[in-house]
Amino acid sequence: MQGIAKGVESEEQVAALANLIRGLAAAHPGSVMTALHVVMGRLAVLSGVPAEIAFGLGLLCGTMCGLVNGLLVTKLKLPPFIVTLGMLNVAFALTHIYSEEQTVTNLPGPLTALGQTFPLGKTDITYGSLVTIVLFLLLAYALSSTGWGRHVYALGNSPEAARLNGIRTSMVSPGCQVRLTVR
Repeated sequence: MQGIAKGVESEEQVAALANLIRGLAAAHPGSVMTALHVVMGRLAVLSGVPAEIAFGLGLLCGTMCGLVNGLLVTKLKLPPFIVTLGMLNVAFALTHIYSEEQTVTNLPGPLTALGQTFPLGKTDITYGSLVTIVLFLLLAYALSSTGWGRHVYALGNSPEAARLNGIRTSMVSPGCQVRLTVR
């Protein structure tokens, strides 16, 4: 699952930045990422689902995890770190249950594409590294030049002040949680 990991790991780093700006640290990304890898791999290899559909279903699972986290934080007012710590344990347990403690091998090409390399001078660069750079540039643009980015910064500075200024914090916070989880 090296190819999946290379691309998804980079997206995780990009998504975590928005949550750090909001003043939140998340405990769960690694275990949710592992769960998504297992879902994608097992669907594609063992269930015969086309790789593209398996990838989409994995992203859907990640979206659901992020949405659950975001709703627990915004609607039930639970502390974000505790929510993500709980999701870490849920994802870890589900990974072991769903994988049946088995390694998935012989992944189809589309699931390993981001782990492929190309030479640049005397070093090899993964395509996942290029995806990371593009995602960081897109996030930098979004944070500095869009209303959403200003809302994320405002929410990180003072959630109550952001709410009093008309920012729908109940929408921005779950959106950041979903983005953190969907890699």
